[in-house]
Amino acid sequence: MTREPLTIVVELRVLTEASVWLVRPSTYLRLPRTEGPRAQIYDTDGAARDGVWHQHEGVWLLEGDGVRMLNVLPAGRPPGSRGLYSGPIERVAGR
Repeated sequence: MTREPLTIVVELRVLTEASVWLVRPSTYLRLPRTEGPRAQIYDTDGAARDGVWHQHEGVWLLEGDGVRMLNVLPAGRPPGSRGLYSGPIERVAGR
């Protein structure tokens, strides 16, 4: 699997099966794509909460076996943290 850093100029909109990720140069927001029950993500710092803008320290595109995923490193995570991963990407829009 390859891991390519992304440089975001304005805002990137990433659609996965269950989420819409809005990523700006220093912040990100994750929203459910549809209303209804959603699998809970357990984290210690709230970085995976839906509907809240969070600071990030980097964004990468992971690609392998025909699947692309977004990897976001929330600000303040300890060294070696892998951050958050999206589900498989369906579509990307933005700059």
